[in-house]
Amino acid sequence: MTAAAPSEADTSPRRRTALTNVRVFDGRELRAPDTVVIDGDRIGTDPSGAREIDGGGATLLPA
Repeated sequence: MTAAAPSEADTSPRRRTALTNVRVFDGRELRAPDTVVIDGDRIGTDPSGAREIDGGGATLLPA
């Protein structure tokens, strides 16, 4: 049996993604549209150097 070659996603560097114009429901309230940055397993708010995606006012829920 041979091992499968890693896919491009497995070998590419981690990318920071900034979701702009999204509302976040924090379990208590729905917040005003803002930017949420996903950097690997971390979530933050600093969009510098991140690929931006317009969320179009969509709502993010904790999971």
